[in-house]
Amino acid sequence: MEITESQSIGRGVEAFPPMVPMDQKAYSYLKNMIFEYKLVPGQKLQAQDLADRIGVSRTPVKNALNLLEREGFVRLIPNKGFYMVELSRREALELFEVRGALETLAVRKAIERFTEESFAELTSRKERYEAAVEKQLTRGRFLLDRDFHLQVGVMGKNETLVKHMKQVAELTFLKHRMEGLSQQRGFSVRREHGDIWLAIRERDVEKGIK
Repeated sequence: MEITESQSIGRGVEAFPPMVPMDQKAYSYLKNMIFEYKLVPGQKLQAQDLADRIGVSRTPVKNALNLLEREGFVRLIPNKGFYMVELSRREALELFEVRGALETLAVRKAIERFTEESFAELTSRKERYEAAVEKQLTRGRFLLDRDFHLQVGVMGKNETLVKHMKQVAELTFLKHRMEGLSQQRGFSVRREHGDIWLAIRERDVEKGIK
């Protein structure tokens, strides 16, 4: 599945300053590889090999890896190089706690700053996830879930909140594996989206944060 940079969302909200084109190309390519699970936790990242695959020199790859390190996706081990991050159980639980707190705040702000236009976009993202649930399980479905929650953040008109929601959601993605996942989980997420969507439509904060 090809995941485009537009699916990497943010909708105008970037964690770091804009990059030069070759750095952006390398960064986007590597991020897609992570989301497609072509780069897996614990894997050593060879800059020259990645440069050859992307079609750029080593410098843009190194710049992209440095950015991914700042975002928490990779670690630079002295005298060894870059490695994909392996989240411990404790780190994953902490990220899920933070994600829950951020999404609760996002619902509150979305209700406070509601507009019909932004709600229409939320509805569109809700429907995209619902359509995906009926199909074969793919890693792209996790991104559709992320996009729904990020739109809730966008509705709150707080760029810092959206930035942190995006980063935490994408880091928790590292802990997801396709193996052993139940299709029922997708239906549970669909219900959660529906509850949040309804709470925002009805401007009911308490319903939205349950």
